[in-house]
Formats: sequence, structure tokens, C-alpha cells
Amino acid sequence: MTRPRVVAIIQARLGSQRFPRKVVADIHGQPMLARMIGRVCRSEMVHQVVVATPDDEIVRLAGDAGVWAMKGSEEDVLGRYYRAARDCNADVVVRLTGDCPLIDAEVIDGAVGALKTADFASNALVRTFPRGLDVEVMWADTLSRLHRLAETAEEIEHVTWRVYKRPWEFVAVSYEDIENNSRHNWCVDEPEELAFIRDAYAWMDGTYKSYAEILKWSNQR
Repeated sequence: MTRPRVVAIIQARLGSQRFPRKVVADIHGQPMLARMIGRVCRSEMVHQVVVATPDDEIVRLAGDAGVWAMKGSEEDVLGRYYRAARDCNADVVVRLTGDCPLIDAEVIDGAVGALKTADFASNALVRTFPRGLDVEVMWADTLSRLHRLAETAEEIEHVTWRVYKRPWEFVAVSYEDIENNSRHNWCVDEPEELAFIRDAYAWMDGTYKSYAEILKWSNQR
């Protein structure tokens, strides 16, 4: 049986209200989004990595990082995902956000493996992983259904809003860590959170470190 084609789509934009242009913030000589793309590309389950963005600058950044970018509406994030998945012939879509530069390839692969016959799998349904390792995985048919059924601004902006707010409509599976590490925040929502990320990359010193290794280093700081 042919393995489903898995496409990881990273949503990224320059216009964040709390931290404008955060996805291009410098992390030891590379933009944050480029650092994240490099980590996502280490996934063994993902066939293609795509950036979905409203911004020309990010389209160019993605190209420099070796991946394709699909430009679309800033407001219609769900539409961006739907068109990117369709254009890439995705069977399975991995949803990622561009403010997670410590995203882990093994966590992505684990979430993809958890999907199986469900409509949707995520490690954000029940939080046990640090924030910043968030992964949502769905069949392309599930994404198409979300796109078709979307009625509110929240559904259009937040892509999977309906799965969380109307759970009876979907078969959803929670992908969880072996212990609860949700107290950690590795996401970059505010400028001051970038300091930890830069420290982590300084410690990694050009090598790839797994989630478990970063967690151990973080706990020993």
C-alpha cells in the first residue's frame, strides 16, 4: 500500500500584533522561520514542507531556505491551507505555526503516526508537550471539510477552530508525551521570549538537538 503523501504547512506572516516581524527575527545569523524550516525538514514522515503566507518577503525567505511558499490572503488562513494542500496533492496535512523554532521532527512524526483512521490528531488537545512544539495533523479530506463548513471569522483565521469547538463532528486523537512538560513555553509570542530561543541555539552550536535533549538542557539551566 502506498504511504499517504504528508505535507507540512507552516503558516507565517510579518504582521503579528504582539511581536511584528517575529518570524524574521535573527537567531544567530538566520531568520527564525528559516531555523524552523530546517528542523521540520528533518521529519521522516513529511514528504514536502510548504510555507503559507500573505507576504512577499516570506515567499523569498522560504525559497532561500529551499522550500516552496504559497501566497494568499492575510485574513483567510484556512483558505491558504486549503489551497496549499490542494496544490501539493497532500493526503495528510501537518499544520505548524512559524513562531515555533524549536519544533521537533520526532514529535511531528509521532503526531502523524497517531492520525491513523481518525480525522484529526494533535498534541494540543491535551497539553503535555511544551508550547512551541504544537503539531496538528489531519487528512486532506478533513481540511476540505473545515474549509467547506467554515462560517465564522474564528474558523477562517484559526484553521482548526471548529475541531476544538464542535468536537462531536470529528474523530480526534490526542498525541501526548510520557510525562507532563506543558509548563515549558518554547513559543515566541513576545519579544522577551526570543532570548531563550537564542540561548538554545547558542547551546546547540550548529547541531540538531532533539526535544528530549533540549528539555534536559532547559531543566539544567
